[in-house]
Amino acid sequence: MLKAFTVLCLSVLSLAAEEAKRPIWVAAVGDPPVAKLKVVEEYGFRGYKPEEIDPKLQFPRQWSLSAGGASESLELKLNHPAIRLDLPASATSLELGLEGEATLTHFQLTSRPTLIVIYNPASDKSWRKGVEALAIPLEDRSGSALETTLLNLAPVSLHYLGSSGKPATLASHKWIPAKVPREKGSQVASLPILAKVEKREVRLVVTDYRGVSSWKPVTVITPVFNAARPRLRSSVLYLQ
Repeated sequence: MLKAFTVLCLSVLSLAAEEAKRPIWVAAVGDPPVAKLKVVEEYGFRGYKPEEIDPKLQFPRQWSLSAGGASESLELKLNHPAIRLDLPASATSLELGLEGEATLTHFQLTSRPTLIVIYNPASDKSWRKGVEALAIPLEDRSGSALETTLLNLAPVSLHYLGSSGKPATLASHKWIPAKVPREKGSQVASLPILAKVEKREVRLVVTDYRGVSSWKPVTVITPVFNAARPRLRSSVLYLQ
C-alpha cells in the first residue's frame, strides 16, 4: 500500500512538473543578402560572377536563450517555421543573444504563450549590429471566423481590414488582431494589404491560411530590400 501511495505521489509530482512549463516560439524573418555581380575574365572568356557575401551580413544560425535559470542553445534559419521551447513557468523574463556573445535583447514575459520574432530593419547593417526582436502574445483561436495577429515589420504603415471588417491602419513595428475574409462559396481566405513606399502604392494579398494551430496564426509583413521597386513579403506562422 505504501509503495502504491509512493508511486502515486511521484506520478502527481511528475505531472505537475510537466504542466509547470511556459511555451514560447522563436522565428527569424527577413530579406537575405544577395550577392552583387562583377565582370570577370577567366580562361579567355568575359562574364559575370557573383561577389562573395560578407559573412557578417549573413544571418547567424547559432543563438542562445536564457529564462528562469534555464539556458537553451538553438539553431535558427531565416524564414523557416518557428521553433518551440518549453521554459519554466516561473520565468518572467527572457534574454536572447548570439551564442558566445553578449545578450542582444531582453523581454518581460506575460502569462500567455509568446512568439519571439527576430528581424533586421536595416539592410545595410549586419545582424549582430542591427538585430531587433519583438515578443508577440498569442491569441486563442476560437469560433469559425478566421482571424490573424498582423505584425508590421515594414518601415511604413499598413492599411488592412480590421476585426470589424472596416479599413484600418497599423503602424510600423506594431501588431493587432485582424479578420481574414473568405471568398463567397469558397474556402479561400485572403487578407489584402496596402502601403505607400517612396510615393508608390504597394499591394499585397496574403493567402497562406491553410495551417492548423490552437492559436491565431501570426501574419508577418516585411519589406524586400533587394527588389528593383518597393515590395512587401508575407509570412504566416502556425504555432504547434
